[in-house]
Amino acid sequence: MKKLITTFITLLFIYLLSVTVHAYDPFKISSDIKDFKSEIQADSGDIEQILIDSFDCDPRIVLYYKGYSGSRNSSSSVININYDNTDVPIEDIYFAENTDELISLITRALLYSRDRICITSCNLSSDISTVSQYISDISETCPIAFTGYRGSSISALDTKLGGYSYFIIDFEYDFDSETLNSMKRELERKACEIIASNVARDMPPYMKVFIIHNYIINNCRYASDYETNTDPSYYTAYGALVKGKAVCDGYASAAKILFDLCGIENIKISGTSKGSGHAWNLIKLGNDYYHIDTTWDDPVSSSGIDYLKYSYYNLTDSEISIDHTWNTNECPAAKGSTYTYEKTTELIENDTNNYTEGYTSFDSVFGKYAPLTGSINPNIHLSGSEQTENVSSKTIEPDSILNETEDNLHISSNTFSYIIARLLEDPMASVEIIFVIVLIIAVVRRLF
Repeated sequence: MKKLITTFITLLFIYLLSVTVHAYDPFKISSDIKDFKSEIQADSGDIEQILIDSFDCDPRIVLYYKGYSGSRNSSSSVININYDNTDVPIEDIYFAENTDELISLITRALLYSRDRICITSCNLSSDISTVSQYISDISETCPIAFTGYRGSSISALDTKLGGYSYFIIDFEYDFDSETLNSMKRELERKACEIIASNVARDMPPYMKVFIIHNYIINNCRYASDYETNTDPSYYTAYGALVKGKAVCDGYASAAKILFDLCGIENIKISGTSKGSGHAWNLIKLGNDYYHIDTTWDDPVSSSGIDYLKYSYYNLTDSEISIDHTWNTNECPAAKGSTYTYEKTTELIENDTNNYTEGYTSFDSVFGKYAPLTGSINPNIHLSGSEQTENVSSKTIEPDSILNETEDNLHISSNTFSYIIARLLEDPMASVEIIFVIVLIIAVVRRLF
């Protein structure tokens, strides 16, 4: 009896062990799918579990899956995979384990001007609108990556197996990848040079904002319709900072990049103004937010004279909403009053400090995000010596560093140009200004 019980327990153990161990090799099936084998056989009747196990072995093969048909019984299956995307090499398929990895992969594809990226994932949303929002958000987290970006199209599939899905994102740009990659690197270096030459690291944030606002306006002109039709770079920060000419999107993108380099929290807003689509910035100083529109502060008069204004400098929601509209639900409320233009100039005039701590280096976005040089099976863990990701230099060292701040803090910039422009544009302004000038001359004569 004891021997019988022992035999029964042994047989039960063997049975339990057999059902917990694959009666098939999921790595072999994964390899068969990667080779697009037309018919796959496995010693199990659970086809869906077979496929999930094979996806677990190499999640990249999910991109090749469209569906299946086949036959089965309690102990074996014959599976016919319906294949898709067979033109995509396995090395061009990337696996995102979580949302951060998904966003990082998309950012890297955009930054290095890739035409397409194929991503598989597990237990992430396969909703196309969600991925579209991730792409839009990258314009905030990595604005240089969006230089020359025109749009994208997304296809997706939820396999309904083990939470696996995939995305294929095709990008469109205004320039070829070689030209665009060169533009992005030139833009980053130029932005770093601008900050290093004009802003001190130890300046208070409000002063950095003032200098950046003035720099963009004094060094960029608004591009005409003809110019934007012939050169799409005028829609970008590259146009504003490198070429010195842009439309509102270029102004706002340039401001965002420069604010980011200085550690100024900011958002680029897309909305409307004066009946047309428009872009500007929302910045945070202290605990409050302010609107700043460098485009409308850089008007060109009908006489062709360019001058600097502060009409759209550090405004509240209520102030700028007179001629600007935007989705207020997507932006923090701007209610700040501490750093209006008038209070900023007063602070600057009363500040006797000489700020001399220059920016000697900047973190490069190309050092943060490595190029996509080919994927490997995420289940294969390479040693440190085998990991060969081509990461660019992590820092940029500018050629010139600010050592004097006085020249960058003129409160009244282009005053003479402004007066001349107003005289030519507005007859009533001409009368008023001439009257003031005559009055001043009369007072001076009386005194002397």
